[in-house]
Amino acid sequence: MKKGILLIHRNGKKAYVFGAGIKFGKPGFEDYDDLKWMHGWKINKDKFVHETIFANGDIEGSKKVRIRHPGISIWNWMDGAPNTGGTLCWDGHKYLWIHEGE
Repeated sequence: MKKGILLIHRNGKKAYVFGAGIKFGKPGFEDYDDLKWMHGWKINKDKFVHETIFANGDIEGSKKVRIRHPGISIWNWMDGAPNTGGTLCWDGHKYLWIHEGE
């Protein structure tokens, strides 16, 4: 069974599934359909996140990205600390996946 997250908007009229057999992320690179790797999550009310930039599969750096609405940060653990994951955030029209960490 594949694991995922179900988000229901406050008004109850829209629901979104991430994982659980439904792909999300960047197509062809991070198109996750299973969140079995996820060890934790939290509501992220920060105004900015730091997106990891990749080139040819290697980490090239990061860039600061402004988020206008609270997001959901999800991560996995390595050596007792969050290692990799990202933030699902609403841009006013759709959810975006911003990769953070390794």
